[in-house]
Amino acid sequence: MAIAAFASMADRGFYHATAGGTRLTVETGAGLLPVTLTAAPSGRTAVTVGLPSPRFGEPITATEVATALDIPVAAVGIDGHGPARVSCGFDQIVVPIGDRDVMRGSFRDAVAIGALTDQRGVGGITLVCTETVAPEADMHCRFFHPRVGADEDVASGTSLGAAAAWLVGSGLVPTCDVTKIISEQGHSLGRPTRAELAVRCSGDMVTGVELTACGVVVMRGSFHFNRQAVEARG
Repeated sequence: MAIAAFASMADRGFYHATAGGTRLTVETGAGLLPVTLTAAPSGRTAVTVGLPSPRFGEPITATEVATALDIPVAAVGIDGHGPARVSCGFDQIVVPIGDRDVMRGSFRDAVAIGALTDQRGVGGITLVCTETVAPEADMHCRFFHPRVGADEDVASGTSLGAAAAWLVGSGLVPTCDVTKIISEQGHSLGRPTRAELAVRCSGDMVTGVELTACGVVVMRGSFHFNRQAVEARG
């Protein structure tokens, strides 16, 4: 994840965060993205990434999502708004869940979840609920992507960006030119994370999303090579 990578590089001194923000560009599979490193009051580095412009696709039936997740169909949807294809870097299914208790399940049927992502041609499934653990948070998320390695992510910027864009686009949060949304994720994995998203709108259209979060270095290490052996093979 870009947040962790830049937080680590700032910790090692490759880049220096400033109070006014150090501006960089990162090359990703979704294109060139702007990055800003800001020295936070806590002493950490706040990393802001401008995500690819959101794209909204077709609605997805609650039945096929509920079947893949093994949850009641009635649990899928918030205030009449159902699942839909959304992209904020890659296509995924954003699934609104009205009751956070439903999101506490294990969701271990990676085969069924993977079959749905294959059928719909998306990279993963993002569950989003407006009932949160922390009172200051606006959305609680989980992201599943069984075809790309680990079945569930602790924190995924593109997933959170799509969920925030969906919330604003659906009118489920008060909107303005720039709507700030606090997300929480990773609780079910025992590694809670938090991020702030700024969703930009032009009229009724969502035009952009920026994600800001701080990384925490929990381990440091180094590689040691035998220079003579490397030169001999070279």
